[in-house]
Amino acid sequence: MDGMVSIFAQSIQFQKLIERLKHKEEIWISNLRGSAISCLISEIRYKITECILLVVPEEEAEQMQDDLNALGLNDTLLFPHREVLEGETIPACSEITGQRINVLTKLTEKSEMKEKIKGIFITSPKTLQEKLPSPEIFKKGIRRISVGEKIEREEMVKYLVDCGYNRCPQVMFKGDFSVRGGIVDVFASSSEKPARIELLGNEIVSLREFDPQTQSSIKQIETLLIPSAKEYPLDTCSNLLDYLPQESLIFLQEPSNIEDTKISTDLKKYRLVHYSASAIDPVYNPVDFSMQPLTCIYTVENPYRENRLSALRAEIKNLQKTGYSILLLAEYRGQAERFVELLKEYDLYPKLINLETENIHSIPGGGIGITVLNLSRGWIDPNAGLGIIVLKEIFGVSKVRRHKKLEGWTKFEQVPEPLSVGDYVVHINYGIGLFQGINTIPVDGILQDFFTIEYAGGNKLYIPLEQSNLLQKYIGRIDPPPPLDSLDSTRWQTLRKRVKKSVQEYAKELLELYAWRKSIKRHPFSPDTHWQQEFEIDFPYEETPDQIRTIIEVKEDMERDIPMDRLICGDVGYGKTEVAMRAAFKAVMDGKQVCLLVPTTILAEQHFQTFCERMAPYPVIIEMLSRFKSRAEQKKILNDLADGRIDIIIGTHRLLQGDVKFHNLGLLIVDEEQRFGVLQKEQLKRLKKDVDVLTLSATPIPRTLYMSVHGIRDMSIIDTPPPERLSIKTFVMEFNPSVIRTAILREMERKGQIFYVHNRIRTMTSHFKNLKDLVPEARIAMAHGQMDEKVLEEIMLRFMNREYDLLLSTDIVGAGLDIANVNTIIITEAQDFGLAQLYQLRGRVGRAGHQAYAYIFYN
Repeated sequence: MDGMVSIFAQSIQFQKLIERLKHKEEIWISNLRGSAISCLISEIRYKITECILLVVPEEEAEQMQDDLNALGLNDTLLFPHREVLEGETIPACSEITGQRINVLTKLTEKSEMKEKIKGIFITSPKTLQEKLPSPEIFKKGIRRISVGEKIEREEMVKYLVDCGYNRCPQVMFKGDFSVRGGIVDVFASSSEKPARIELLGNEIVSLREFDPQTQSSIKQIETLLIPSAKEYPLDTCSNLLDYLPQESLIFLQEPSNIEDTKISTDLKKYRLVHYSASAIDPVYNPVDFSMQPLTCIYTVENPYRENRLSALRAEIKNLQKTGYSILLLAEYRGQAERFVELLKEYDLYPKLINLETENIHSIPGGGIGITVLNLSRGWIDPNAGLGIIVLKEIFGVSKVRRHKKLEGWTKFEQVPEPLSVGDYVVHINYGIGLFQGINTIPVDGILQDFFTIEYAGGNKLYIPLEQSNLLQKYIGRIDPPPPLDSLDSTRWQTLRKRVKKSVQEYAKELLELYAWRKSIKRHPFSPDTHWQQEFEIDFPYEETPDQIRTIIEVKEDMERDIPMDRLICGDVGYGKTEVAMRAAFKAVMDGKQVCLLVPTTILAEQHFQTFCERMAPYPVIIEMLSRFKSRAEQKKILNDLADGRIDIIIGTHRLLQGDVKFHNLGLLIVDEEQRFGVLQKEQLKRLKKDVDVLTLSATPIPRTLYMSVHGIRDMSIIDTPPPERLSIKTFVMEFNPSVIRTAILREMERKGQIFYVHNRIRTMTSHFKNLKDLVPEARIAMAHGQMDEKVLEEIMLRFMNREYDLLLSTDIVGAGLDIANVNTIIITEAQDFGLAQLYQLRGRVGRAGHQAYAYIFYN
């Protein structure tokens, strides 16, 4: 990105800064806006090769790393905040621990080898003040092995275990190791790929990096560094500054809020540059870059502009009046090309430029260039006569997902659950019995093995092993235990016939409905409109490959002349709602109404807010129908819905009642479909049989899944997780108040929030008091479905606005609720939940790139 970083090369301010850096004095920089600091660092890197440490607010650290990586500085490493409390046991080899150890390893190892440390490291003021082991102690925990070296295999295994590595059958993740004879595989916490150590006796004859997915070798290596996979106890007084070489250059964003006087003193030992986005007192003799902010930026205070593209046009016109050159930065080429077309309608004609071959100064005064460069924030530089506009800022975007190339799916064979003596089993012909093991019985003089099943009255049934397909483990509740069937009774056969008849009748009814839907013709939806393209540009993330494929499939269904009936199956947080939102917008653009059916009022409120925010720039009327609305409000909404004055209606089971009439329903979306009964969902389809149906679920019920797999319904699978999403750490244990207190304090320490699920309303008040006593410093709110509608709505809104730290509630939070700041969930009395319920509840956390925790307690 030479064409971008050269923005400062000729400026007087930059030349002055470089000159002052040579004298190793403390420097202040003022009025440095947006991502200009990243471009400045990139330009400085060409002049200065020493180690650079950037100290920025914690919420901006990843953003800074993304900016520098986008500018081609791939030697940038982030040293994140440790997400544990003082005195708490430090977890082995989490993603965050691996990042931290990687940084410390690179700093100490280069120093040990007498090599010059040239990297760029990013941390926050809070992390800078954390206690670390001294560099000398940390060095002792790093083991270096080389080809030809002699080692004891068992001694190596002991070292790995002591250092926090996890022994497993196959190495897949950082911190794993496995042993197979003379082969030791290890995924070092500071490495990008795992390594295979091949021993002949005690001698290392080969070291190879390998692919953890295929387990095949990639390349030979001569040396392998194996640092600890866990951090050392926090009983030392060193900090990150102690690891830096003396000639390091430190950039400190002001105000830094560093309270530790030792840190403040230690910073003075290095070349220190303070920088700020605002003016600085002249007494500090600052280097003033005189940059200005853009005016068209999305803000929380003013999120709903009449049309953000109009705001962008106004900003560009203002810059053109002053003769400034304008550079628009897109996140990816498709976005850049779309904006070239969109802006033509506003009489603006940006030119696509390539910063690899073209200089930013080649844009003439008043001209507009557009390029692909994923910086986070724009700025205006009066000295250069240049306005840098980051397109994602216009639409309120803070972060873009970057996706690795999809690997082939790994398929695992399902292994039948083994039977143990005393298990309840079901024979397809004889019903429920008790498994008594495998017995060997002579048959015609030949010994044969049989399953032995005991039935009522002590009667036993012997089943040949080759007929095991007729037998399966009982999967219902065993408390109380199910009654055993009798071999002398016809009860089981009668029950089978009755169920079979009921299923056949219902299946016939369903098949007739679906066959009719497949045979009828309806007017297809129109191709995407200009507004549809603008709406999709507003999406604050880059779509995952699976999302793109699913969106295409849904649109193709809608543009056919037969009604759509598609299931979208994807894990919680994988982006199903965005697909539904685009389908809804497409339907509204074609003059149709959309009905979004959800299982809870809280989820309806959340969807209502999300849809309103995304569709605010467009003339789309959205309403919500639930018990949060008064009778008068409900009556008005129903009248407007029947008259066609509402485009999208979002609601709970209330939408299934007989007084709900649609003017021109075109699309039905069912979210969390597993929470609805079959009759409830089919009732809406019968209202208008040619309506398109889109069903969303992370855990679809077997009937829905069966119909999708066998082609009665179409199915799309969203299987790509957001890359920044860390795996949820899940703990299952007996109820333990001390663990609960620690979990709550950890989340509060990192400014997060907690869901506390207690599914018994009659004992919730006493639980609330116990929590207040256990964690008096926490702001706690209580919510459940029997509360007054207005009170419940107020509590949820205040929790979303971070006025509470912890929400004590029933499982109403498990129905699709998405609050990014909640990254710890505590579930009590888990023995009373089903597996799908626990899975849905656990999925409420882990959506913001932070390490998420799920504590599941049972009695």
